Amino acid sequence: MKSIKLITVLATLMICALSCEEKEEIWTPSDLNVSGITSYTALLGWGGVGDEYEVVMGDSVWVTANRGLAVKRLTPDTDFRWSVRAVKGGTYSDRMEHSFRTLPLPSQPTDLNAVVSYRIAELSWSGEERKYEVKTGDNIYQVSGTKHVLNELEPATTYTWSVRATRGDEVSEWAQAEFTTLERPVPPNAQITVNDLNVMRANTTITPNSSVSAYAAYVISKELYQIFVDEFTGGDEVMFMELIGNFYPTGEPSAETWELNGETGYEYYLAVLLYDNAGEPHPEVIKHEFASPAYQDNLAQASATITVSNITSSSAGIVVASAGAGAFGFYDGLFVREEYEEILADYGEEYIRQYLAFYGYLYLAPEIDDWVWESLEPATEYIIVVSPFNANGIHGYGDLVAETFTTLSSASGATPKSKFYGERKKLKKALTRETAKLLDLKKKK
Repeated sequence: MKSIKLITVLATLMICALSCEEKEEIWTPSDLNVSGITSYTALLGWGGVGDEYEVVMGDSVWVTANRGLAVKRLTPDTDFRWSVRAVKGGTYSDRMEHSFRTLPLPSQPTDLNAVVSYRIAELSWSGEERKYEVKTGDNIYQVSGTKHVLNELEPATTYTWSVRATRGDEVSEWAQAEFTTLERPVPPNAQITVNDLNVMRANTTITPNSSVSAYAAYVISKELYQIFVDEFTGGDEVMFMELIGNFYPTGEPSAETWELNGETGYEYYLAVLLYDNAGEPHPEVIKHEFASPAYQDNLAQASATITVSNITSSSAGIVVASAGAGAFGFYDGLFVREEYEEILADYGEEYIRQYLAFYGYLYLAPEIDDWVWESLEPATEYIIVVSPFNANGIHGYGDLVAETFTTLSSASGATPKSKFYGERKKLKKALTRETAKLLDLKKKK
């Protein structure tokens, strides 16, 4: 009887021990946390010991053996409260609670804007996200930042474009706008005419179109153009014209008179570099070709007359005019006689003619040179030298005509300072091979 009672007590104690041991191994979950929160999802986590865990959030109940649970299909920008308890052998721990809030959806972009040309649109917008999708037609572009450029568009065309913010799989509502590309611009161009052309002068007119903001122009020997471009700018025509051309800072028409080299049948370019309305040079230089008149047979030789009057210690009135049936024009210049004769002795009359053609003053009949030469030196012998020509220019030179005079003396006793007096405004001069020849002769001197 005693043994039966003892067995019963031992069994009760064992059951109690087992029950107590199981209860001690069920720990109430701790360290509840939420990570990876988005607008629609969250990852719930906790610590604890149990066979399973029961998670409750709203009307939803989940049972998991893990110490974490990913919840989906949540509502954006909403507060959620959840709880978890451990389960072991039919025994439940206390329930622990935690809360979190889902993120709002990405905000819809605002302030949509487009800066357009005829082929390009620079799109921009405002937004708080880092990544966006831009849609035009059937094309969708993934964009970082709040700008995107569309290329190769059609001129004068209206486009609809949309943009939305993205955050992983989450997107905002589309924002939409329109833009219209510009008309295709007229390429920079100019109408060029050369008139009143003779062997000595060419009158030119340049009339740019509305796409020209400025331009540079120069008359140059056709033969020398490419040689000089290669020599001075390594073949870059635009750079050459920027260096040598006469610059016209507006797109207004211009009329110029250019002094030519006096050769018959000589070929020239009127080279023109145009700048577009953005101020950029057009890559192609316009080269308008023209030639001086051909040689004429049996023309009478030209001559000239010189009159000197009103001589003082520092000035003299000099009148030069073409004369004779063959007179077409002349070059003239004033020298100190002693130094002029040295030049003549060293280089001859041909050099004098070229010197006058480059540094002197050109007059075409019936023009005359009626000029008071000032700032002369007292008690000094001067010579006015004239190189007349007929309509064949340098191939129709007449004999050089010269007249000497001596300025009156003064108390200063000053001595001459300059060989050649040439400070009056000259015409724009074409660059020709004769120019190069003259400069070469000067260098040798």
